[in-house]
Amino acid sequence: YLTTGTYDGLEIIKPSVDWCSEAYAQWPNFRFHHADIHNLRYNAKGSVDGADYRFPFEDDSFHFVFLTSVFTHMQAREVGNYFAEIARVLAPGGTAFITAFLLDDDARAALAAKSAHYSFKVVLDDCYAEDAKVPEKAIAFDPDVYSRLASPLVMAEMLPGDWRGKKGTSFQDITILRAA
Repeated sequence: YLTTGTYDGLEIIKPSVDWCSEAYAQWPNFRFHHADIHNLRYNAKGSVDGADYRFPFEDDSFHFVFLTSVFTHMQAREVGNYFAEIARVLAPGGTAFITAFLLDDDARAALAAKSAHYSFKVVLDDCYAEDAKVPEKAIAFDPDVYSRLASPLVMAEMLPGDWRGKKGTSFQDITILRAA
């Protein structure tokens, strides 16, 4: 499908990077990079704090960035850094497709009705977790905090996910953001 351009994947799980590098070796425009970021759930021995990680790419080098099931496992200070890095590497007019758990009014109603998949009762700095011992299992954000962390990217659309207890486009909420 991707016959022009490139695909660069970042992943904190080293065996996944190794597998992708081997499985896609016949397509040199697909590259996979290990980011040794500490995460209690997925890379507990990681050597880099996600709040300090710099993407290994030049400024304005991508037209499209997507993250699925990444921000749902990161705390606010890490997400803020990732948004800054996405804004840095995304070309003007570029698009970011990012999944998250957002606690808007509909999500909060589902939590109150106990129809949501999670409870997000653990209050952390600028986010909510499902599990106090391993917060990275599932993390949610208030939409205003998410938008603040995303700045200067601008939220263009949000599609609610199934996790809220109603049929959605995907399990997690989908956010579409644009670079100025």
